[in-house]
Amino acid sequence: MNNTSKRLLGALLMACVITGIIVVHPLTASAVDSTTPLFAGDLHSLALSDGTVWAWGLNTWGQLGDGSPNFLDPLYDGTTAFRFSPVKVSDLGDVRAISAGSWHSLALKGDGTVWSWGNNGNSQLSDDAVWNWSLGIAGFVSDGNTSGRSVPGQVSHLSDVVAVAAGHWHSLALKGDGTVWSWGDNYYSQLGTNCTTQGCSVPGQVSGLNDVVSIAAGWYHSLALKSDGTVWAWGSNSVGQLGDRTTTDTSIPIDRSSVPGQVFGLSDVVAIAAGDLHSLALKGDGTVWAWGNNKYGQLGDGSTDPRSVPGQVFGLSDVVSIIAGAFHSLALRGDGSVWVWGNNELGQLGDGSAIDRSVPVKVPDLTDVIALAAGWGHSLVLKSDGTVWAWGRNDSGQLGDGTNTNHNTPIRVLDLLLLTSTLAPTPTPMPTPIPTLSGSTSTSTSTPMPTSLGSTPTPAPILTSSAPTLTPVPTPISTVGMSLGSPPASVPSVISSGESWRDTLLWVVLVLVVVFGVGFGVVFLRTKRNSVVFARV
Repeated sequence: MNNTSKRLLGALLMACVITGIIVVHPLTASAVDSTTPLFAGDLHSLALSDGTVWAWGLNTWGQLGDGSPNFLDPLYDGTTAFRFSPVKVSDLGDVRAISAGSWHSLALKGDGTVWSWGNNGNSQLSDDAVWNWSLGIAGFVSDGNTSGRSVPGQVSHLSDVVAVAAGHWHSLALKGDGTVWSWGDNYYSQLGTNCTTQGCSVPGQVSGLNDVVSIAAGWYHSLALKSDGTVWAWGSNSVGQLGDRTTTDTSIPIDRSSVPGQVFGLSDVVAIAAGDLHSLALKGDGTVWAWGNNKYGQLGDGSTDPRSVPGQVFGLSDVVSIIAGAFHSLALRGDGSVWVWGNNELGQLGDGSAIDRSVPVKVPDLTDVIALAAGWGHSLVLKSDGTVWAWGRNDSGQLGDGTNTNHNTPIRVLDLLLLTSTLAPTPTPMPTPIPTLSGSTSTSTSTPMPTSLGSTPTPAPILTSSAPTLTPVPTPISTVGMSLGSPPASVPSVISSGESWRDTLLWVVLVLVVVFGVGFGVVFLRTKRNSVVFARV
């Protein structure tokens, strides 16, 4: 083989390698940003602003982090059990991401450390605390002291974190190297680690999982999105929320660790969300897919039948963001409209009724939305003008409107104005890793949306460039209608995404192989012929 042939072969191999890298690794941990400036727990709500965190709603476990005593504290007098408008979380700054579990809260700081506060009955705060079985009350350690806390404390043995997620009684963290770490309740193996106790207080690495770019935590299950667009799940699978075509838990509870398994058939996924017993995925083509519990129609397929494999949510397209509440689901479309489906007993769908919806419906009179959040029975949105709106259950003040009255249409959160002009900054790189050391239910009340906002409140929290990245809302699409029509007789199951850009690049690779192969063959044959002619001469 002469020099010309070698050069052609080298060019062929280099083109294949470079293009192959692009196809195989389309995403990185910084390329997918699932953070949001809003988050909702069961009965409390959080907002991120200029590196500070604001909270409102139920505070009996200290989950608002304002330093007031929780109900196990001898100083507790009940006056701080509820906050009906936002209060600032104490002693916490430079926060880049937040998450809310049932009764606990998490925050990720710019230095890659994780901070937690609230209930710690199952070590979800990572305090080396244990459940006191003799008392039978969550939140006590064996010496009788409360294990929860009403101010943030740092999660030990954890650094270089880029994302956090809080489940019912467990917590997840995604590190910059693509690994996932977990702690807290492990009864259904939702931690995915080798911890064999119910409450695991030290973060452990999830087994067999890498190249992760996004995480989500449900009631007793966990989800991870990998850089190749596939989704992986582990933990409880009682109603098919793991999407593996079964309703079998990934492991025997308590005495054996679980191993994440791939959700059947899903590809080209760009975002994930976990409800109490159901899961959602957003694909690159703007469609939404759902699986798991469907008692209230939260899968959006026109039925109330559970699914153990993903199915497409009926009628939705051009979706840019998703979120899952306990038993309801929300989607944000590219035109800034919000679509909802599932349980509506407490008005959490915001459509002015208390009727469950098995197919998506549009939240009326709500536009220019850029972020979503959903809790046990309430929903929150951030609009492009910086205002936050909420609806649904409000018995603990989780809507932040100054009352404890439920609302089945959006109502504005008091004294919260977020500057939205800098909601899409360049992701801030994480620093060099630090070495690691090893409810009552109430009747929904129909309240009309106010036509006037009155005087603008003092903008206490303001989001700046340190806020997490949000997908910008494109120019409205005129073809989006008010109704999605009737559901089809059957909703399609998961199929491989043959129209994704990765498939296009694969075709490019094939074309390059053919072109360079033919070219190399021609040159080789000519060289061979010249060599034969020269030999004969």
